[in-house]
Amino acid sequence: MMKRISALLIAILISLSVIVSCKAAPTYIQAFSPSLTESVDHEVTPDVEPTAKVNNPQPALEIVSSVAYLFNSGKILYGAVEYKNTGNCNIVLTNAQFTFSDASTSLPVTFTPMLSEYDVVEPGATSFVTYWGNNPADEILLEGENITVTAELTPVATDDVRRDLELSDIRVLDNYPGFSTLSGLITSSQTDACTMNMSYVAFYDADDTLLGVWNFTLNSVMNPGDIRSFVINMNDLTIENLSSRTASTKACGFGFNL
Repeated sequence: MMKRISALLIAILISLSVIVSCKAAPTYIQAFSPSLTESVDHEVTPDVEPTAKVNNPQPALEIVSSVAYLFNSGKILYGAVEYKNTGNCNIVLTNAQFTFSDASTSLPVTFTPMLSEYDVVEPGATSFVTYWGNNPADEILLEGENITVTAELTPVATDDVRRDLELSDIRVLDNYPGFSTLSGLITSSQTDACTMNMSYVAFYDADDTLLGVWNFTLNSVMNPGDIRSFVINMNDLTIENLSSRTASTKACGFGFNL
């Protein structure tokens, strides 16, 4: 009888040691140099009910900065904006209107921001909208350096919670003629897996002027605690000397399931 009890105690101790070892944090060896990244604050406190409704939701936002270019010899319009949630509730965007202008012409473009229903932005946090499209007036809007864009974004209140992804160790390299390369790490801090994802990286010069925004998806399921590296050629963001002009970056991402 004593032998059976002793054997049972030993088995319990072994099981406990296995459980403890399974909960140990994974070790990750960082392979990139210090980053320029300033992660956009989308933090959600774990183990707290995240969908508490606001009694009187008042969705609102402000445009923080914007930038526009004509790429491909004036055939492609590009615009990007950074916006901030200034309301009292989580928001998503349902519509965007970018108005591109030069010295004599204005061209409005209306569209739905890509995957905006999953880009939940909390009060005080910021996110980004980008647009690439054919320039129907390329015979008029030819002076790319003089192009500007203004934006009107439509926010709506939501009780959804952002599946936040953290981007870090962002590096920009001008190692190809005509476009730059972006690399870094994506970490999932969520409690469930995400089968799809979207990330934004914004580039700023020494005067904190927005130079451009790149958005991309990573072809990988992100489980809780996963860390993924990425290297992307930004073929469609043909900003000259982007690496040498970039003094800082902001980055944010979100996961979703289809």
